[in-house]
Amino acid sequence: MLARSATAASTSARHPISLHMAGIPSLDRRTIFVLSGLLAIAVGIWIRSAGLDTELFLRVNAIGSLAPQAWSSVSALGLGVSGFLLLGIWSRHVPSRMAAFLVGVVLGGAIIHIIKVGIPLPRPLSVLPAQDFFQYGEMLRHGAMPSGHAATGVLLFTLVALERSVTEASQQWRRVMFVCVVALIAVLIAISRVAIGAHWVSDILVGAGMGLSVGGLIVRWQLVRRFSNWLTAPLGRRLSAIGLIVGAVSLLATSPFFPSSFIVQFAIAAIGGVAAFRWWQSAR
Repeated sequence: MLARSATAASTSARHPISLHMAGIPSLDRRTIFVLSGLLAIAVGIWIRSAGLDTELFLRVNAIGSLAPQAWSSVSALGLGVSGFLLLGIWSRHVPSRMAAFLVGVVLGGAIIHIIKVGIPLPRPLSVLPAQDFFQYGEMLRHGAMPSGHAATGVLLFTLVALERSVTEASQQWRRVMFVCVVALIAVLIAISRVAIGAHWVSDILVGAGMGLSVGGLIVRWQLVRRFSNWLTAPLGRRLSAIGLIVGAVSLLATSPFFPSSFIVQFAIAAIGGVAAFRWWQSAR
């Protein structure tokens, strides 16, 4: 009896949603993330097609003027290079995290670029009078959907949430807190894009949906596993360190994305520099 209970508990842990009793196959976590992403994309497209974007945009955008520097700083975290540098400090002992993120950014970035070029939808500044909403930073007018920043933030959250944890049971709360913090950052990045007037709500929903779907699809790819094994080797670690330094330098050399974002860019670049040193040291 006890053996059966243990087996049932183990099966339940591996399959969070089990509907075998109803004749419906179980869904693993990756499938749930992919389906959630597709749902977010569908909702975003529906909002745009239903003409709800303007009303929702103005409601969310109203919070931008309350703390423009804070929102612009959060927005800067959604850049691919920012995610790479910040992830570097968290991934030295978990190279699979870095491997999956880089593959996801390349794949997701390519899809987003194709959509933006193929369907150059107007941003709020091209549709609404400038005096009717809050706008902060670069005057962007085209390439609205999807939001690349939202996709990057949610991709990182997805990969962290889907990691296979080897943490002791007594330390699980640290992992839970880490996942929650990353989730909060991803949500704030997405909201910041509307708060500073750069995107519609539909844009961030589609971007977030892409982050969920791409992350759920690639996290167990054989390519990611091979890339992760390569990053574990001394050569991979040294090249990763060089890549982090190049990313930090490029971030510093780039003109501030927002009037007050240089400090944030400098801080992220500094974190990337520390990460590069640690990756290089770990190759010895």
